[in-house]
Amino acid sequence: MEYIEEKKMAHESGNNNYRKIAFYAVLAVLIIIFLQWKYQVFFSPDKECLSIDGSKLMLESHGKIKMHIHPELKIKINGKNIEIPASIGITNTGMNAIHMHTLDGVIHVEAPCVRDFTLGDFFEVWGKSFDSEHILEHTVNETSKLKMLVNGRENNEFERLVLKDKDEIEIIYE
Repeated sequence: MEYIEEKKMAHESGNNNYRKIAFYAVLAVLIIIFLQWKYQVFFSPDKECLSIDGSKLMLESHGKIKMHIHPELKIKINGKNIEIPASIGITNTGMNAIHMHTLDGVIHVEAPCVRDFTLGDFFEVWGKSFDSEHILEHTVNETSKLKMLVNGRENNEFERLVLKDKDEIEIIYE
């Protein structure tokens, strides 16, 4: 009789182990499904968003932002700080993903997908020239030079510089 009871208990114990394994397996599958969904919703590249030139991407709604960064830009021409106008990229009809609200030099990048935006994209939105040879209406020549500092270090990417959150960008023409 004891032998039968032991067999029965061993069988029930095996069933409990099987149930635990099945429970954890189902839980693991659900977690994987959730993480894949979360990745697709928040981080997966949106093909349409990626296919549009960074300077032409318009922000449809603040509710659909997947990328939000704030680099800071300062421009100095012949020793004089240049004021960058407020409301660059903001019109009556909408807001560009790259825009400026105030005169503090903070560039706002708010996009419906995570992607690279460049300093050249910002200047294109602004409608001003910028590359290794030009800044606004100034051109490098024998007596002048153009340099760019990013977080205090010289950088030669100029218009190709990928904007990053809290970067401090300084363009100096002398």
